[in-house]
Amino acid sequence: MSGVKLSVRQSKTHGRGLFADQHIPQGTTIIQYTGQKIPKKEGRRRERFYESIGYCLLFNFDDKHDIDAIVGGNESIYINHKSRQPNLQALVDETGIWFETLRDIKRGEELFFNYGFKPEKPKKFV
Repeated sequence: MSGVKLSVRQSKTHGRGLFADQHIPQGTTIIQYTGQKIPKKEGRRRERFYESIGYCLLFNFDDKHDIDAIVGGNESIYINHKSRQPNLQALVDETGIWFETLRDIKRGEELFFNYGFKPEKPKKFV
C-alpha cells in the first residue's frame, strides 16, 4: 500500500465517509478492502441477513468468493457510493480488492466509488 493519509469523518452524502488527508495523484492505490474471504454460498446467506437489518458490507471478490468486511474490515468500509462521479475504482487481483484513484484527489475531499459494478482485473497490478 502507498501509505496515503486518510481519515473517517462525517459525510454530507451519507453517515460517515473516508476522506483524503493529503493530495493524492491519479492512479494511486490507496487502500485494500479487507475482511473475511467467504464462499459465495455463505455470502448469499449473510447477504439475506444483512439486508434484513439494512447494513451489508459484502464485496464480490471472484466467481467463488466474497469479502465480508463486517468481519475484519478496515476504514475502506466508509467509502461512499457515487455512481456518476466516482473518484475511485475497485481493482481485484489474487491478493484482494484495492481502491485506486481515477483522478487527482484534493486534500479534504471525500472518496467515492460506484458500487454498481464488479471490480476490474488490472492489466498490471503493482
